[in-house]
Amino acid sequence: MSSSKTSVQPNSNRSAGFWLLAVATIGATAGLCVAAKPYAMAAAQAESRRLTQIGEQAGGAEAQLSFELAHMLSRHNQPAALDLAREQVAAGQYVAALDSLAWAGQGSEAAKLRLIAQLELGHTTAATVSAAQLSATAPTDDNLLLATLADTVTGQAAPAQALADRVSAPEARSRAVAALANPLTLGRELAASGLLNTAERILTRQPVSAPRELLLGDILSRRPTPERLALARRHYEAAIRLNPADPAARQALITTLTALGDTAAANQQMQQLKRL
Repeated sequence: MSSSKTSVQPNSNRSAGFWLLAVATIGATAGLCVAAKPYAMAAAQAESRRLTQIGEQAGGAEAQLSFELAHMLSRHNQPAALDLAREQVAAGQYVAALDSLAWAGQGSEAAKLRLIAQLELGHTTAATVSAAQLSATAPTDDNLLLATLADTVTGQAAPAQALADRVSAPEARSRAVAALANPLTLGRELAASGLLNTAERILTRQPVSAPRELLLGDILSRRPTPERLALARRHYEAAIRLNPADPAARQALITTLTALGDTAAANQQMQQLKRL
């Protein structure tokens, strides 16, 4: 949904050098403020623009650091605020993203990122307002689909249906209609759109079923930590108990067990998968 750069972990030498550059930048700017206060604002703004350009050419943590420094040096640098918010949304830093978006202007990408952050934080009232604004000011199919998802999540059935009717691209329209069908398909479309927190909240309120357990396992596995993978394992095992003939759940369980280092259990599941 949102456009974000591929996260690239910088090597240690490059990262150390960049931190030195960051410290030097802040120090130099502070020195300007003391020695030449009338010119400090212009210098800070110029350095902010330069750091924004560096961040747009970098990736991962280095890009985010560049945007953070640029934003610190000039709150009025809207591109820096928008770039920083984009990185923060991609990293799941939704509270920080909303703070950055307060300085990013009212463009369509800022509106889209704001709606995503509000949904993921569970700010349903604000999300309803943002969905209406986004669909009115930038009614692309992607934005209309996002607004449809938002209105469905927040219980705005009639507006959600009206938005879905405005989607023209067949695939996007099919997804919008699916989101309206029932909570399970809504959870699936939310997850497909990267709204993992929102999908998880919707699905955990639904009755236990094999599709629900499989979806929850998939959502947890997409942001793998040992704790989340352990929870995903339980959901996949529950899905298999409810539908032992489902190869997708068993394959997902094998992948999760392998990631957890439980090779014996993974091999056992592989043998059972072969017998399906």
